[in-house]
Order: sequence, then structure tokens, then C-alpha cells
Amino acid sequence: MDDWIEEHLDILQNIEFAIVQADNQTDGLTDWEVEDALSELICRGNAFQRGRETEPRSLPPKAQAVADMVEDILAFRIEDLGAEDTLAEHLRALKTVRASVKRHRRIHGRRGYLDFIREHVR
Repeated sequence: MDDWIEEHLDILQNIEFAIVQADNQTDGLTDWEVEDALSELICRGNAFQRGRETEPRSLPPKAQAVADMVEDILAFRIEDLGAEDTLAEHLRALKTVRASVKRHRRIHGRRGYLDFIREHVR
């Protein structure tokens, strides 16, 4: 396992927990919508990191539900952990989870990632 991943399992698990929560509240969620939400959050974070303000892209309702849940958990981490939990870590974690979504979808279909994390996140 990658050293960074091992050191940041907590944030990765928090993001995956938020995705499972969104899946519980959203009928018919697919990996595509999860990927779309994560991509938008990454785009916003990159813009913020560069000091640019961007208008958030309008997401379809299911993707927006995922984005909202993940954004809430990341905001909680900042409040709870403070400066130790940086934007750079959040962006890397979001990219890591998005790569996992793509990999599982490619191998196992439209809910491959969601079905996989359901087995591991409660």
C-alpha cells in the first residue's frame, strides 16, 4: 500500500463513508455520478488553491447529493482537526478515491465502486 494512503486512511474512509451515506439517501446512484461529484470538488479545490474564484458547476441532483455529503465531511475535518488537515491532503484524497471509482467501474460496471465500498464501509 502507498505510504501516503496508509498515513491518510482516516480521510479516505471519511470520504467513502460520505459516499455511502449519499448512496443510502439517493435511489439509483451510479459510479458515474460519484465520479462527477468528486471531479467537481477537485476542480473547486484546485481553483481555490490557485486563488481563483469559480462558479460551482451545476451538478445533476444525484451527483450534487454526493458532492454535498463529501463537502460536509471535509468541512467537519477542517473544523475538528484544524490546519493539520490541509486542502492539499483533501485534494489528494479526492483524487485517490476518484481513481478507485474509475477502476472499479471499468472492471465491475456502473455500480462497481459503490458495491465494493458497501462491503467495507458501514
